[in-house]
Amino acid sequence: EKMNWIVGGIIDYTEINNPVRGLVYRIVGIGLIILLGAIGFVIVFCSHLTKPIIQLVSSMNEAKEGNLAIRCHLTNKDEIGQMGDVFNQMLENIGELISNIKNASLQVGSAASKLAGHSKDASSTAEITAQNMASITAGASNQAIETSNTLEFSINLGKKLDRLAQNTKEML
Repeated sequence: EKMNWIVGGIIDYTEINNPVRGLVYRIVGIGLIILLGAIGFVIVFCSHLTKPIIQLVSSMNEAKEGNLAIRCHLTNKDEIGQMGDVFNQMLENIGELISNIKNASLQVGSAASKLAGHSKDASSTAEITAQNMASITAGASNQAIETSNTLEFSINLGKKLDRLAQNTKEML
């Protein structure tokens, strides 16, 4: 036969919460350790990423100021390293263009002094010189335009890299 009794018990609140409290402290402690480790990893990773970008931007700024002898010596094998290599090659090309312009100017000067000594052929020589100067001027003008376009591209790239470096610094 059923008696319909109800059995109750009393357990102290601290007896239940002490094991749970210790578990909560462990979880919070482990979470803080993981968080600090993640923050450290992000700082190291961002520093590794931004250092070559800052170096490349610095080299670009020097080139923008007129120092075309500057080179960016990056050892990275990623896209940033490729950008450094392209930047260096671009400066080499600009240097070659300037050298070609100087050589062409020297040749024009030499040709002009030789022409001055030949009064007999002055008329025909003047016409030839004018044609040569026109083609040299056109070539020099084209080279100057290409140099200007390349420098403008470098400046724009430098500004974008400045913004990227600044955004990266802000993230840190």
